[in-house]
Amino acid sequence: MALLSGGIPRADLERAGAEAVYRDVVDLLDHLDDSPRAGPRLAHAQETPGCGP
Repeated sequence: MALLSGGIPRADLERAGAEAVYRDVVDLLDHLDDSPRAGPRLAHAQETPGCGP
C-alpha cells in the first residue's frame, strides 16, 4: 500500500509493487476495510466459531 501524498507518481508506486495506492491518509482510512491488508470483519469473526474474542 502507498500514499500519493509523498509526491511519487502512482505509476512508479505500482511499478514498485504497491497493491493499492491512496491519495492521502484520509483516503486510506476511508477505504481501510477494503484495503489489501484488511483483516476479517469483527462481526464475521464473532459469528464464526473459533474466531474473535
